[in-house]
Amino acid sequence: MRKSITFILLCLMSLSVSAQALKGLVVGTDKEPLPFANVVLLKDSTFVSGVVTDDNGIFVFEQPYSSANKIKIAMVGYEDYLAPIAPTGDFGTITLKESSVMLDEVVVKANLPTTRLKGNAMVTSVENSVLSKLGTANDVLSHLPLVSESDGSFTVFGKGTPLIYINGKLVRSSTELQQLSSENIRSVEVVTNPGAQYSSEVQSVIRIKTIPPKGEGFGANLYDQISASHFARNTTDISLNYRHNGLEIFGNGYFYFGKRNNKNEAEMLTYGDNTLHQFINAESDVKANNLYGKLGFSYQFLENHSIGAYYRIGRERDDVHSYGISNVSLYTQSELTSSDEISYDWLNKGIVRPVQEANLYYNGSFGKLDVDFNADFTQSRGDRSDDQFETNANNPDDDRHIVSAGLKKSRLLAEKLILSYPVWKGSIELGEEYTNSRLNYANTYDGAPIDNSLTDIHEDNIAAFASLSQTFGVVNISAGLRYEHVNYKYFENNQLQKDQSKDYNNLFPTFSLSAPINKVNLSFSFTNKTRRPTYRQLDGGIEYINRFSYQCGNPKLQPTKMYMFQLMGMWKYFFTQVSVNHETDAIFWKTSAYKDDSAVKVMSFENVPHYTQLQVAIGAQPTIGCWKPQPVIGMMKQFYTTTYRGEKLSLGKPFFSFTFENLFSLPKNWTLGADFQFTTAGNGQNTFMKPTNKIDLLVRKSFLNNNLSLTLYATDLLNNYPDRTTMYSGDIMTYTYNQFESRSIRFAVRYKFNTTRSKYRGTGAGENEKSRM
Repeated sequence: MRKSITFILLCLMSLSVSAQALKGLVVGTDKEPLPFANVVLLKDSTFVSGVVTDDNGIFVFEQPYSSANKIKIAMVGYEDYLAPIAPTGDFGTITLKESSVMLDEVVVKANLPTTRLKGNAMVTSVENSVLSKLGTANDVLSHLPLVSESDGSFTVFGKGTPLIYINGKLVRSSTELQQLSSENIRSVEVVTNPGAQYSSEVQSVIRIKTIPPKGEGFGANLYDQISASHFARNTTDISLNYRHNGLEIFGNGYFYFGKRNNKNEAEMLTYGDNTLHQFINAESDVKANNLYGKLGFSYQFLENHSIGAYYRIGRERDDVHSYGISNVSLYTQSELTSSDEISYDWLNKGIVRPVQEANLYYNGSFGKLDVDFNADFTQSRGDRSDDQFETNANNPDDDRHIVSAGLKKSRLLAEKLILSYPVWKGSIELGEEYTNSRLNYANTYDGAPIDNSLTDIHEDNIAAFASLSQTFGVVNISAGLRYEHVNYKYFENNQLQKDQSKDYNNLFPTFSLSAPINKVNLSFSFTNKTRRPTYRQLDGGIEYINRFSYQCGNPKLQPTKMYMFQLMGMWKYFFTQVSVNHETDAIFWKTSAYKDDSAVKVMSFENVPHYTQLQVAIGAQPTIGCWKPQPVIGMMKQFYTTTYRGEKLSLGKPFFSFTFENLFSLPKNWTLGADFQFTTAGNGQNTFMKPTNKIDLLVRKSFLNNNLSLTLYATDLLNNYPDRTTMYSGDIMTYTYNQFESRSIRFAVRYKFNTTRSKYRGTGAGENEKSRM
């Protein structure tokens, strides 16, 4: 009897062990997690099953594999790890030793996909790939799926401008991306439907994770870039740091000066009893001189606690010289009844100083509880002065001399707290965020028929959010909820405007579900977002452009409500994204007559009741030897009808885009790139946009064990990337042609020594308010 009971107990114990999930944490010798390591279960030497570690270095085999008796872990740059199956199924922490074999001696027999799908994010592994040889983080981001770059600014397909983070710290300027070498990047996540922890206005997020820092002492990173197009420009960035034990002190100096040339054409037709035809041909030279300095520290104490702060101050100066000709013709029953030709010369001087920014942060762990706190302060004051001469060739008595001045002051205080804790098969995240912002606009005019204006905007935003994520086998579910209370006050001439001042109370749910079906990884997500007008869009003051063109905001604008549904899929190195965005109270540009004067047009904004857009993207990211091609085909179609000249006008022509990026990783530390981009004509909001195309080239060579690098860029070789748009608004059609001098040659030099990634872990608060300001 005892033998029978003992036998039964042993069988139950064996079943219990075999039914447990096999799991573990893979780290390097520096105790930092190793993502994308290959973990394989073996029966002697026969393959049974395999997974890849996640971004935190964790691997899990949910299904029991009683036939397996060994585990093998492999990663480029590290020695293979081989061990028997742990009796409990929990391997704990596994440390991989760095391989003594140099990387250039390794012959790669096969290539794993560089990009994989994780929840509602596309995660691209940069380490040990051709992307790591591009030069800077700017270069890496421009070669990610669904991400496009133009003159240092990034957009995500169908999701607009993203927030960009480096190890949880928000990137506030492109200089931070220039300072980060591509060789120090481990992976990049592109999140196209962010969850509840982000502001309800954030539609996309890019999260950069770097390789853990090594070394102490003094280090420097020196970067200089010269650009040549119509005029020359120069960018210099100097970063210094000193690190000892857990303390790091860092400083940064950024200098930019140069000149750019822009060409603009505008044609407006106003229909009614008479037809008014206006044509403007303008050119402007923009001279900029910007200077910034930054000083900060971070200190890591105990094992899981870190504090830090920085202060940044700067000055921006822009001098704009514009000149051109305006032709105005009035037709009555197709016959010319009057005509004027106006030439103008305009000098605008603007200076913003001081631009101040400060951040204070703490993050740490108390057992299983993670705490992340940030407090932010920003402040700036901008002054501008305009001196404009207008000459009427047909009527000298109508000559004008307009003198105007403007003042803009802004200030923001913000704080954000996030708590996260593991719960059941996942984790829960709770947090709150508060922002307090103040803006002031003042404009005065002499010589123009425009009233002076004084506008003040006060806004307080209080938010609370919670999200829960759980993993059941291969299925991951995440749900979140964000509550926002906004108190908005609008003042004109120091008087509160009650009709334009409002309180908003909103709940924003988010949901995502991801799971593989056969060999296809799928992800579905839903988010409810809002897009509040920028403060400039809400400013009701009139801005004088020329005697026939004014511009102003609209204090009566309502926030846009957005409902986003998205499906993503990935099979091997092929990926696809399908999303539907529905908006109510969408914000469109509009053109209208100024005070019933049909000759003077005001560009402003309005809300439209409903707006829906369908977006589809299909692409691939294979690696073929030293060649890494990335073709992507996209389509964006809107469903919108407007009223133009008293009749319904359907604006549903879709855009089609095709990009073909190519990278070549060659011997002797040479990297070549050739990118092609083409977009067809189509409708966007109440406009029709003509096709564009673009060709970019890149050549990079590194020396001195990659401490010195030289990069040559050629952008928009065919000079065919202008903005050509026709807008329909009421009885007015407006055509604009803007050539922003996108064709250029750039040469960049970077030298670094004893450089390590900063340990600064501040993530920032009130980031959406900063962008609105």
